[in-house]
Amino acid sequence: MVNRLIVLLVKDILVSVRRGHEILASIGFVAAASLAASLFSYRSIIPHFVIPSLWLFIIFISIFISMVTFVSEYERYTLIGLRLLPLSPSLLYLEKTVYTFILTFGEGLLSLILLSIFSASSILLRLSVLITMVLFTLYISSVSSFTSLLVMYSEGRSFLIPILIFILSAPLLGPIVSISMPMLPASWFDYVMLAVGSASFLIMAMVLSEFILEV
Repeated sequence: MVNRLIVLLVKDILVSVRRGHEILASIGFVAAASLAASLFSYRSIIPHFVIPSLWLFIIFISIFISMVTFVSEYERYTLIGLRLLPLSPSLLYLEKTVYTFILTFGEGLLSLILLSIFSASSILLRLSVLITMVLFTLYISSVSSFTSLLVMYSEGRSFLIPILIFILSAPLLGPIVSISMPMLPASWFDYVMLAVGSASFLIMAMVLSEFILEV
């Protein structure tokens, strides 16, 4: 079972590499948005503007990637083949979530580096920010994959996906910004609660995927 998941994950990554224009477009967005946010931070009245910018970029990245998970499988008519694999719907969802996490975290890390370079600030180069990014990326990857799964049959999926991802990420966005600010250092309890919230959504989505993919 684990071997099948790994093979499927490698296949998705290879497909993404072949669609190099999509990766370049996403990296281009990260670079341009990082430069714009860094320039704006010089004149912004919001302290450490690059911090909330990082979390917003990760949300936007997850929206882009949601279009190449279940939605892409449905549009390319490969979803039927996936459903015929000896894997449960929940494990298929888990594989897409891991795939989304890898891409989102990679581009999020690039965004962190570029924001630090363009803003000439080391405010993001802290262990607490990196831990928060791992946990938040896990949550947003679960949300992204679940949203792609939920609306893949809808004709308005291009409109619904960003709305649903923003709605589902909104409850965590405020706390994420707060605990990553240097003047409000996070405690271990903050990280535990963030991890519990991320894991809880992942488990809930895995359970619901059993019913959605059977439709």
